[in-house]
Amino acid sequence: MKYNNPGKTGIKISKLGFGVARLPEIKVGDEYFLENETVYDMVVLAVEKGINYFDPGDIYCHGQSQRAVSSALKEYRDDVYLANKIMTNKRKNKGDLIKNIQSLLNELGQEYFDFFYFWGINKKEFDNVILKKGFLEEAVAAKEDGLIRHIGFSFHDAPEALKYIVDTTDIFEVVSTIYILTRLRG
Repeated sequence: MKYNNPGKTGIKISKLGFGVARLPEIKVGDEYFLENETVYDMVVLAVEKGINYFDPGDIYCHGQSQRAVSSALKEYRDDVYLANKIMTNKRKNKGDLIKNIQSLLNELGQEYFDFFYFWGINKKEFDNVILKKGFLEEAVAAKEDGLIRHIGFSFHDAPEALKYIVDTTDIFEVVSTIYILTRLRG
Protein backbone atom coordinates (compact mmCIF):
# COMPACT_ATOMS: atom_id res chain seq x y z
CA MET A 1 0.00 0.00 0.00
CA LYS A 2 1.19 3.51 -0.75
CA TYR A 3 0.62 6.32 1.72
CA ASN A 4 0.20 10.11 1.63
CA ASN A 5 0.69 12.84 4.21
CA PRO A 6 -2.60 14.76 4.04
CA GLY A 7 -2.69 18.49 4.64
CA LYS A 8 -0.90 19.73 7.74
CA THR A 9 -1.49 16.55 9.77
CA GLY A 10 1.99 15.03 9.80
CA ILE A 11 0.59 11.49 9.54
CA LYS A 12 0.59 8.82 6.84
CA ILE A 13 -2.72 7.70 5.38
CA SER A 14 -3.25 5.01 2.79
CA LYS A 15 -3.87 6.40 -0.69
CA LEU A 16 -6.88 4.15 -0.85
CA GLY A 17 -9.37 4.88 1.92
CA PHE A 18 -12.47 2.97 2.93
CA GLY A 19 -15.61 4.99 2.28
CA VAL A 20 -18.81 3.48 3.54
CA ALA A 21 -21.62 5.04 1.54
CA ARG A 22 -22.31 1.73 -0.20
CA LEU A 23 -22.11 -1.29 2.08
CA PRO A 24 -24.06 -4.50 1.49
CA GLU A 25 -27.64 -4.20 2.73
CA ILE A 26 -30.71 -6.39 2.81
CA LYS A 27 -34.19 -4.94 2.49
CA VAL A 28 -36.87 -6.61 4.62
CA GLY A 29 -40.26 -5.06 4.06
CA ASP A 30 -39.66 -1.32 4.24
CA GLU A 31 -36.51 -1.57 6.37
CA TYR A 32 -32.86 -1.94 5.42
CA PHE A 33 -30.32 -3.92 7.39
CA LEU A 34 -26.57 -4.08 6.89
CA GLU A 35 -25.00 -7.46 6.36
CA ASN A 36 -22.85 -6.96 9.47
CA GLU A 37 -20.74 -10.12 9.09
CA THR A 38 -19.85 -9.13 5.53
CA VAL A 39 -19.08 -5.56 6.62
CA TYR A 40 -16.82 -6.90 9.39
CA ASP A 41 -14.99 -9.14 6.90
CA MET A 42 -14.60 -6.22 4.48
CA VAL A 43 -13.12 -3.98 7.19
CA VAL A 44 -10.72 -6.65 8.44
CA LEU A 45 -9.53 -7.40 4.89
CA ALA A 46 -9.02 -3.69 4.23
CA VAL A 47 -6.89 -3.32 7.39
CA GLU A 48 -4.90 -6.45 6.51
CA LYS A 49 -4.19 -4.97 3.05
CA GLY A 50 -2.87 -1.74 4.58
CA ILE A 51 -5.88 0.55 4.37
CA ASN A 52 -5.80 2.74 7.44
CA TYR A 53 -8.37 5.47 6.69
CA PHE A 54 -12.09 4.87 7.28
CA ASP A 55 -14.70 7.52 6.50
CA PRO A 56 -18.27 6.78 7.67
CA GLY A 57 -21.17 9.21 7.78
CA ASP A 58 -24.43 9.29 9.64
CA ILE A 59 -26.67 9.15 6.55
CA TYR A 60 -24.84 6.37 4.72
CA CYS A 61 -26.58 3.00 4.44
CA HIS A 62 -29.77 4.23 6.08
CA GLY A 63 -27.85 5.50 9.11
CA GLN A 64 -26.20 2.17 9.91
CA SER A 65 -22.74 2.36 8.33
CA GLN A 66 -20.88 4.22 11.02
CA ARG A 67 -21.99 1.85 13.80
CA ALA A 68 -21.01 -1.21 11.77
CA VAL A 69 -17.62 0.15 10.75
CA SER A 70 -16.81 1.48 14.23
CA SER A 71 -17.67 -1.89 15.72
CA ALA A 72 -15.51 -3.75 13.20
CA LEU A 73 -12.57 -1.42 13.89
CA LYS A 74 -12.51 -1.83 17.67
CA GLU A 75 -9.62 -4.28 17.69
CA TYR A 76 -7.67 -2.16 15.16
CA ARG A 77 -8.43 1.30 16.55
CA ASP A 78 -4.80 2.15 17.37
CA ASP A 79 -3.73 1.24 13.82
CA VAL A 80 -6.31 3.17 11.80
CA TYR A 81 -7.65 6.66 11.31
CA LEU A 82 -11.37 7.13 11.75
CA ALA A 83 -13.10 10.14 10.26
CA ASN A 84 -16.55 11.53 10.78
CA LYS A 85 -18.47 14.47 9.48
CA ILE A 86 -21.42 16.62 10.32
CA MET A 87 -23.80 18.49 8.04
CA THR A 88 -23.65 21.89 9.71
CA ASN A 89 -26.75 23.27 8.01
CA LYS A 90 -28.82 20.90 10.19
CA ARG A 91 -27.38 22.37 13.42
CA LYS A 92 -29.54 25.21 14.70
CA ASN A 93 -27.77 26.75 17.67
CA LYS A 94 -24.37 27.54 19.08
CA GLY A 95 -23.29 24.51 21.08
CA ASP A 96 -25.02 22.02 18.76
CA LEU A 97 -21.81 21.04 16.98
CA ILE A 98 -19.85 19.95 20.05
CA LYS A 99 -22.92 18.21 21.48
CA ASN A 100 -23.29 16.30 18.22
CA ILE A 101 -19.63 15.26 18.20
CA GLN A 102 -19.93 14.01 21.80
CA SER A 103 -23.15 12.17 20.95
CA LEU A 104 -21.58 10.46 17.93
CA LEU A 105 -18.55 9.39 19.96
CA ASN A 106 -20.79 7.92 22.67
CA GLU A 107 -23.05 6.18 20.16
CA LEU A 108 -20.10 4.65 18.33
CA GLY A 109 -18.10 3.71 21.43
CA GLN A 110 -15.17 5.89 20.37
CA GLU A 111 -13.02 8.18 22.47
CA TYR A 112 -12.08 10.47 19.56
CA PHE A 113 -12.25 10.94 15.81
CA ASP A 114 -8.95 11.30 14.00
CA PHE A 115 -10.57 13.55 11.39
CA PHE A 116 -13.64 15.70 11.73
CA TYR A 117 -15.10 17.32 8.61
CA PHE A 118 -17.61 20.07 8.06
CA TRP A 119 -19.45 18.05 5.44
CA GLY A 120 -20.05 19.24 1.89
CA ILE A 121 -19.83 22.95 2.57
CA ASN A 122 -19.90 25.88 0.18
CA LYS A 123 -19.18 29.59 0.62
CA LYS A 124 -22.75 30.47 1.58
CA GLU A 125 -22.89 27.78 4.29
CA PHE A 126 -19.43 28.70 5.53
CA ASP A 127 -20.40 32.37 5.95
CA ASN A 128 -24.01 32.00 7.11
CA VAL A 129 -23.81 28.89 9.26
CA ILE A 130 -20.28 27.91 10.26
CA LEU A 131 -18.95 31.41 10.96
CA LYS A 132 -22.15 32.98 12.29
CA LYS A 133 -22.97 30.14 14.69
CA GLY A 134 -19.43 29.86 16.06
CA PHE A 135 -18.92 26.33 14.77
CA LEU A 136 -15.23 26.92 14.01
CA GLU A 137 -14.65 27.80 17.65
CA GLU A 138 -16.60 24.71 18.72
CA ALA A 139 -14.45 22.50 16.49
CA VAL A 140 -11.29 24.01 18.00
CA ALA A 141 -12.71 23.41 21.51
CA ALA A 142 -13.50 19.80 20.59
CA LYS A 143 -9.92 19.38 19.39
CA GLU A 144 -8.53 20.93 22.56
CA ASP A 145 -10.71 18.54 24.60
CA GLY A 146 -9.33 15.55 22.66
CA LEU A 147 -12.63 14.68 20.95
CA ILE A 148 -11.14 15.21 17.49
CA ARG A 149 -7.55 15.32 16.31
CA HIS A 150 -7.69 17.05 12.91
CA ILE A 151 -10.21 19.55 11.54
CA GLY A 152 -11.15 19.69 7.88
CA PHE A 153 -13.99 20.15 5.48
CA SER A 154 -15.34 18.53 2.38
CA PHE A 155 -16.22 20.94 -0.34
CA HIS A 156 -18.73 21.43 -3.14
CA ASP A 157 -18.40 24.86 -4.70
CA ALA A 158 -16.31 26.95 -7.11
CA PRO A 159 -12.50 27.19 -6.84
CA GLU A 160 -12.75 30.83 -5.75
CA ALA A 161 -14.94 29.79 -2.82
CA LEU A 162 -12.40 27.15 -1.78
CA LYS A 163 -9.66 29.78 -1.75
CA TYR A 164 -11.90 32.13 0.23
CA ILE A 165 -12.60 29.50 2.92
CA VAL A 166 -8.96 28.47 3.24
CA ASP A 167 -7.82 32.10 3.39
CA THR A 168 -10.45 33.01 6.03
CA THR A 169 -9.09 30.77 8.79
CA ASP A 170 -6.03 28.69 9.55
CA ILE A 171 -7.75 25.97 11.61
CA PHE A 172 -8.34 23.59 8.70
CA GLU A 173 -5.71 20.89 8.33
CA VAL A 174 -7.29 18.91 5.50
CA VAL A 175 -9.73 19.46 2.64
CA SER A 176 -11.60 16.73 0.86
CA THR A 177 -12.89 17.81 -2.51
CA ILE A 178 -14.22 16.24 -5.67
CA TYR A 179 -12.84 16.23 -9.15
CA ILE A 180 -15.28 16.86 -11.93
CA LEU A 181 -13.90 15.64 -15.20
CA THR A 182 -15.45 16.70 -18.43
CA ARG A 183 -14.54 15.63 -21.87
CA LEU A 184 -13.59 18.50 -24.09
CA ARG A 185 -15.00 18.33 -27.56
CA GLY A 186 -12.82 19.68 -30.25
